[in-house]
Amino acid sequence: MDNIFIYVGIFAIVWLVSFFSVLKNDFKNNSNKIVWILLLIFLPITAILYPYIGKRQTVDYEDDGSSFMQDIGMLLAFFIAGMASYYIFKQLVKYFEISEADHFGTIGELVFIVVFTFVIAIIIAALSGFISSLMRTEQFKKIIKYALIVFVLFILIGTGYNVYNKNKEKNKENLILAKEYFNKKDYKKAFDLYMQFTNLNNSEAQYNIGLMYDAGNGVEQDYLEAFKWYKKAADNEYAPAQNTLANMYYNGYGVKQNYQEAIKYYKKAIERNNNWAQYNLANMYYNGIGVEKNYNKAFNLYNQSAKQGNIEAQNSLAFMYSKGYGIKQNYEKAFEWYKKAADNGLAISQVSIANLYMDGKGTNKNHKKAFEYYEKAAKQNHPWGLENLGNMYYFGMGTKKNYKQAFEYYRKASALNNNQAMYMLYIMYSLGQHVKKDANKAHKYLKQSASFGNKKAQYQLDKDKKILNKILNNIVQ
Repeated sequence: MDNIFIYVGIFAIVWLVSFFSVLKNDFKNNSNKIVWILLLIFLPITAILYPYIGKRQTVDYEDDGSSFMQDIGMLLAFFIAGMASYYIFKQLVKYFEISEADHFGTIGELVFIVVFTFVIAIIIAALSGFISSLMRTEQFKKIIKYALIVFVLFILIGTGYNVYNKNKEKNKENLILAKEYFNKKDYKKAFDLYMQFTNLNNSEAQYNIGLMYDAGNGVEQDYLEAFKWYKKAADNEYAPAQNTLANMYYNGYGVKQNYQEAIKYYKKAIERNNNWAQYNLANMYYNGIGVEKNYNKAFNLYNQSAKQGNIEAQNSLAFMYSKGYGIKQNYEKAFEWYKKAADNGLAISQVSIANLYMDGKGTNKNHKKAFEYYEKAAKQNHPWGLENLGNMYYFGMGTKKNYKQAFEYYRKASALNNNQAMYMLYIMYSLGQHVKKDANKAHKYLKQSASFGNKKAQYQLDKDKKILNKILNNIVQ
């Protein structure tokens, strides 16, 4: 009895701390808060009821040193009872769907739960009294002893697991933060955070470090270092790294060029359904690089990648359908896949679908639609989009004829080495369309166009030379 006030004091302090921590805790849903509040109500009720109910079921005994074991037994009994009550309360709260409400439920529901708590407390106290009557036996003392050891181990394991989970959550937060820095182009901070994960053998961190060395973001560009980090991530079966490592082998960056190694890693990434690896290996089959040219295999791989949303593969698949490579020619299918890629913003597909609208292949001929897609490609500064939009304005197709606009788009396209746009500028300077006639500028654009392979310009230049030579010969004669 001398120690009763110490026990009560400790219990009161723990109870108050627990109660206020529960009230202050920002639970994700109300049900958890209710459960813990009910448990805190339950424990003192049980402690108060135990002496009155428990002593009726116990036999008086002299203090023979077993009181400590009895106290431990009671702690275990209360611990088990608490876990059982927690589960029961959880199910009740779930049954009443209190967590989905903005309040703790109706008064009737709360009264029912509180009364149920009181009844459970009486039952547990009675059971605890029954258990305590067994505590004088030697066998039970041994059970309690081993149970105490197990309980301590359980606490230690639980604590260790909790620390592990906290570290895991912290690592997860840091990885998300590193991604945010990377996306914001704050590469130095991203690099420092990613380096913290290298000892944990985190494949995503290894891959992103490789990307930073590859592009020289946050660190000095170093293909050898990039290759090293890609290799680590690839060996950890990280598909994006396997694809990028294959690219390194394909291009000879950071390692000697080796098409067979490139194919090996592309295939590894394809096993994990990486759409870029499917696309890249398809290109090798299409062009016959490192493998025998095979349009059927190229088509199948483009098809797999395209179905996963890879717009480059969608464009290539559409091209295969339009040409009948690896599949029967089908302009409707070509139109379908060009449209998917075009509507996803790929400029070359926007040009291609505009061409189909111009020719009426796979769809009805529609110059206005063609104009719209050429304009989309031109806004992305695609040379073919700029040149063709210039044609639409020059000839008045899908829009009103406008030499000024045509000239501007031809000029932009020629700056991107589009030989047809250069040829059209030659014509406009020769005829004085929107600009004053200027033979020198016309000839300059004709020569440029011919040098970039334009057949009409080469023919015209050759024709002009013959005419000039004929004139010179007549003068000499």
